[in-house]
Amino acid sequence: MPVKICIEELIVGVMPIGTIGFGVVFPDYATEEEKKQDAKKGLTPKSVGSRYGPNYQKMFLFDLKHMDDREHRRLTGVSNKLIHSNLRLLAEMNKNIQIRVPLIHGYNDMDDNILATVKFVSSLGITRIAFLPYNKMAGSKYTWMGKKYTLEGLKPQTLKDLDHIRKIAVDHNLEVQIGG
Repeated sequence: MPVKICIEELIVGVMPIGTIGFGVVFPDYATEEEKKQDAKKGLTPKSVGSRYGPNYQKMFLFDLKHMDDREHRRLTGVSNKLIHSNLRLLAEMNKNIQIRVPLIHGYNDMDDNILATVKFVSSLGITRIAFLPYNKMAGSKYTWMGKKYTLEGLKPQTLKDLDHIRKIAVDHNLEVQIGG
């Protein structure tokens, strides 16, 4: 049974600013009214970055890692059935949702998984997806926590790989963001 989402009790964290290869991506959470107010002051979304921070009454960020339940269990240790069920419930509530897909080369960035992901997302009426390229710096977090990092030596996606993934999503009428 899906978990009931109680907006009043939702606890959220800080949205990290992600990077991809040659630049920093600043997510834009400002409403149109906030953008107009900034424009009057001579500010642009790039000059203020994400100063508004994510307002979760404006947007829900929802991560999907792998569409195949067996693979999801193998990679994460848990089923994705409840995750998918909760996303369906959230989408039915007509909430503003952005899907995030952390990409791990050779694990979940293959065409069949990307295609299954974008078809699922599109079928729910969700229009935005962000693909988060693998970041080698993740290994330092494991070291800091005293854990073994099992993806040592894994290579990040190339810009060509990311463009291919982006095209698959665009072909399904999704707004695509690369990076966090």
